[in-house]
Amino acid sequence: WLKLGTWEMLSATSPKANFPSLCLHSAAPPIILGDVSTEIPSEISESPSNEVEEHVEKKQSGRSFRSPIMTHMATPTSFGLHSEVTEGLLRAVRVSALTRGFGRAFASIEGSLSVTEEDYYTSRSVQHIDDFISHSWRTERWSKFVAVCFVYNMRAAAAASWIAAVVIFCLQLDSVSVLPKPLEFQLYHGGETHPYKSGYSGLLFCPLIFLIFGVLWQEIRPACSARRAFIDKFCINQTDPALKKAGIRGIAGFLRHSDRLVVLWTPTYFERLWCAYELASWIYLGKSHICFVPVSLAVLAGWAGLGLYAQHALLFLFEALIGRPPTWFVLGAAWMGVSFLTYAARFHVLELSRLPNQLSQFSVQRTRCFCCDTGHIHPQTLQRMPCDRMLVYDALQDWFSKLHGECNISDGEELSHLDFFDKQVQQQIKSHILSSAGFQASYRDALIVSTPMVWYYLNKGPYLEVMPPVEWARWALYVASMVFGAWPMAWDVNLLLLSYYERVMVGSSESYVLKTLSTLATTGSSFCVTLALWAIGVIPFFHVKSPLPQIVASLFLFLLTVFSFRRRAQRYLFN
Repeated sequence: WLKLGTWEMLSATSPKANFPSLCLHSAAPPIILGDVSTEIPSEISESPSNEVEEHVEKKQSGRSFRSPIMTHMATPTSFGLHSEVTEGLLRAVRVSALTRGFGRAFASIEGSLSVTEEDYYTSRSVQHIDDFISHSWRTERWSKFVAVCFVYNMRAAAAASWIAAVVIFCLQLDSVSVLPKPLEFQLYHGGETHPYKSGYSGLLFCPLIFLIFGVLWQEIRPACSARRAFIDKFCINQTDPALKKAGIRGIAGFLRHSDRLVVLWTPTYFERLWCAYELASWIYLGKSHICFVPVSLAVLAGWAGLGLYAQHALLFLFEALIGRPPTWFVLGAAWMGVSFLTYAARFHVLELSRLPNQLSQFSVQRTRCFCCDTGHIHPQTLQRMPCDRMLVYDALQDWFSKLHGECNISDGEELSHLDFFDKQVQQQIKSHILSSAGFQASYRDALIVSTPMVWYYLNKGPYLEVMPPVEWARWALYVASMVFGAWPMAWDVNLLLLSYYERVMVGSSESYVLKTLSTLATTGSSFCVTLALWAIGVIPFFHVKSPLPQIVASLFLFLLTVFSFRRRAQRYLFN
């Protein structure tokens, strides 16, 4: 045993490890998890392990205790990190708890959790966990809330709003005549003008349905199919010192019983010690299912969808109130939509461009933790804190020395287990992340963002009633070529052009002028490409009577889109 004041930790497994910044003190230390801290009363931290168990047994008889602590809490190894957790402490929450209160689960105050006693009882004892949510507490609450909604709710939101758009389209037809059609429009098709009436229900109600499902889908879906997730704020008791100590020591145990590791990535993620430890646990356990979610991608999808909706809503309002919009207005609305996309895409591309180099140079010894950032002095209580590195390095010593076949580590190779873990991140984790769907702008993401186009086209669908029946098939092909071909290609080309201009014009420069010029160049180039793709789909349908040119043009858009999205994600990098 290594005794630091009144704080006891096990160091027998790594007697030669060089642990930095271990603080000698006599005050009761707080327990630190990542960026979150809490304090342990002196009577608990000073008591031997059997007295800790006795304290837990007393708590078990109280009203506030609902789950037993680990049976091996009384053993000396309980003061180190372990990869097992008993069934009583294995807890999870429904994913709806992560989105409730607009991401209250991710709220923190100056690196400390804002918790109440009821938070722990939001979670329930489970047999296994679907998703382990790994994130940095240094990332703001709102962006992580958007990312969680994007991962768990967006597909359901898009599907629900698409179904609603189809239903509204049917209810506006004269043969059904349920929804009103007070607006008059002029359809220009095949060189002729056809008057028709339509409503506004699609552009009004479909966005509301999308938002409701986008935020509340996990609340709406049946409880039997709800996913269970681990997040330390709710699944580790933050108010009972002994239970919190056991929960923190058993982080790897929670990971062992998890099916998937969901990484809410921001540039600070691989800089945090506990995030690195969670990755190390996942590697040690031999698991490979990692859902890599750049938070900036979720923000990008939100901005791009908002811009696309604003673009089509302006076109609809102008046509309903004034008449057929002139060319300059159509171009202006298109420029606005592309600008929204470029603005958000720039931050996304810049963040991802740093990720490969960050992974290649990863070193667990250079990661940061709350205790080191504050000089091992708690900012609120001003008490000294032990360094988390001893716990994490001790676990890495035990795990990766075995994996690397190093049972006896010589003095010259005392950190080889850390180097071996670094190699795992630099090679295996890097390869997995850079080839994952989350790293690239996937086709599925582009379809979700294109949802406002579906609302727009189906809302104006009643003009089919003034068209010959044969034209219905051409109209369906036209809408499909726009939604499934032209817009996803515009999304992909925008990111490609943005990464190219940032690499050529900006590089490593921090010049605001160069960054502005790069954004303008990307917007202009993307605007031209978008117009070209739009023309390929529009001209054959509206200006050519024969269906053959439209079929050829639509097929060309579909093949071009497939070719574009089959390329590797590294096309967005600055390499």
